[in-house]
Amino acid sequence: MNLLANLKALATLTALVGTVSPQLTPEKLEISAAFPSDNQFGIVFNGQPNKILLKVLNLGRDPVEDVMRIHRVWNEFREVGGKERLLKKGVPLPSKRTLPPKIEPYVIPYMFSAEEREGDIGLRIWVEWSGPKGKKHQSMAYDSTVTIQEPPTRWFDPQLILLYIILGSAFGGIGYMVYNSYVVPAKPARSLKPKPSAEAPLLSNSGNSKVATPTGASGAYEEEWIPAGHSVRSPAKKAGTGTGGEESSGGEGKARRRKR
Repeated sequence: MNLLANLKALATLTALVGTVSPQLTPEKLEISAAFPSDNQFGIVFNGQPNKILLKVLNLGRDPVEDVMRIHRVWNEFREVGGKERLLKKGVPLPSKRTLPPKIEPYVIPYMFSAEEREGDIGLRIWVEWSGPKGKKHQSMAYDSTVTIQEPPTRWFDPQLILLYIILGSAFGGIGYMVYNSYVVPAKPARSLKPKPSAEAPLLSNSGNSKVATPTGASGAYEEEWIPAGHSVRSPAKKAGTGTGGEESSGGEGKARRRKR
């Protein structure tokens, strides 16, 4: 009887322990990551977002107690070979996803960027998660070698178009300054001398003592336009000395007669 009672008590205790909320352990999860089908070779481009797909499979059975919660996801770049020295740790991306047990894995896209030298480099993806009441765990989802490359150049990239506009404006301004400085001729300076007025020729002509004689084709003029008093010419003096003597003697005789 005592043995049967002890067996019943042990079975009851086992049942009670089984009903206690179990913790979600890493053994109940499968976490992995892979690049999309359009990037199967794991090419990582500098200076732009790169996508990798996280696959999380929750193998728990209890839809309430085995719910998984993702807290953070981040990446690490390490050296290839040797001590695998840490080169750069990405900024952890916070998350509040809850993943209950499911037959198929959850696919979660994760975006990260790179600013490394071109060539092969080690990449690791970490996921921090916990159960509903358990402590936090960190699981490695990806650990492999990737190739760092520079992004291909596109002529219609918005950043390149903005760069073209800035450079074009700068060269246009410089060309305009050079054109105005060396190509366009300098305008002559305006003189401060006053402009001659219309009355100036009249004043200059009035001050001249000489009167211009009318000239025609042969230098002649019409006498009918000249007054009669001005047209009589004085007789030419044939002998200046003799005539002068006669006139002077005649004058003296008349003066003497008057004195008498």
